[in-house]
Amino acid sequence: MSQLAHTSFIVQSDLIQSKVDLAVSRSINEVVQQIIKLRQDVHKEIGVLRQDVHKEVGSLKNEMNSRFSNLEKDMEAVKTRLGMREQTVGRVRGHFIDYSFKASWLVMFAVLSGTFSFLAAHI
Repeated sequence: MSQLAHTSFIVQSDLIQSKVDLAVSRSINEVVQQIIKLRQDVHKEIGVLRQDVHKEVGSLKNEMNSRFSNLEKDMEAVKTRLGMREQTVGRVRGHFIDYSFKASWLVMFAVLSGTFSFLAAHI
């Protein structure tokens, strides 16, 4: 009987061990499945985030191109205005020099005329 009890104990121990192994194996499989699902969800979210980032960067790039285009137009307007101002300053400077030269001739003529009139009056 002792042999039968010992065999029964071994069979029960093996049965319990099998049940524990099965329960642990199921738990491990569930954890592995959850990890796989979590990994898939993370990859999916990364993909969505990547698409959102690309879309946002694209819209920012378009906005920057638009602003740079407007800035280039403004710069061209400023360059044109500065060019017109430089032309005006150049013309004013040219006229100033021309009028100064004419005025100096006029002053010199007036001084010579006054001198000759003074000499003619005193001679």
